[in-house]
Amino acid sequence: MNHNLILHIPHASTYITGVHCVPAIHLAAAYGAFGRRCRAHCYLKLGSSLEQNLRQGISGLEQQLDQELTQALEQRKNQALQAGERMETKMLFPMFLLLGLVMAIVMIPAFMSM
Repeated sequence: MNHNLILHIPHASTYITGVHCVPAIHLAAAYGAFGRRCRAHCYLKLGSSLEQNLRQGISGLEQQLDQELTQALEQRKNQALQAGERMETKMLFPMFLLLGLVMAIVMIPAFMSM
């Protein structure tokens, strides 16, 4: 299997992680490798959190994952707001063109009837 083709797809990477979870490779190492293979900060952080929880048994994983979820939702909301602002700016020029066209449609017949 060529792992280079599917490095950027998280679902494929979870499949590969499942393949790596054989007795020869410890589950914590597979979680860490999952985060490194995805090459995204959020997946890297998730993989390291799961790996750390399995190795050290740190309590509070649920709170940590809830906090990560809240941060991810805030980040997604901010990205959506920024994308909306960019689209607003992109639509400004076509709106002015339409305004000019409507004004021309109204004014040309008015001047021709004078």
